[in-house]
Amino acid sequence: MARRRPGPEADGPFYRIGSWMGGAVVLDGSSGAALQDTESGYSTVLLAGSLPQFATVLRLYCEYRISWLPTLAEAVDARWSLREWVEEIDPATETGDHWDEVFEGELDDSGSY
Repeated sequence: MARRRPGPEADGPFYRIGSWMGGAVVLDGSSGAALQDTESGYSTVLLAGSLPQFATVLRLYCEYRISWLPTLAEAVDARWSLREWVEEIDPATETGDHWDEVFEGELDDSGSY
């Protein structure tokens, strides 16, 4: 179902594909970008430049979460590597405040994502 919304940097129509971090995730039908509606409370709406990039970034984060990292140093290095890799996959992750929460560990509590 097409909808109008989420913010100033998108044209629409929008197709809801799910929810994440307190808001609806929509696909912008004109650009293909994955966006989060403004009701989430985050200052940016752009999650990823495309649906495949969004899915890839989420999968990498999930893989990080389930990885066995026996020392704090390895965990810190893995998180840094994750962020660097993700920013290479999709530069949109560099500016989104929702991604800051992901990469700073605020979602690492089980059940928070």
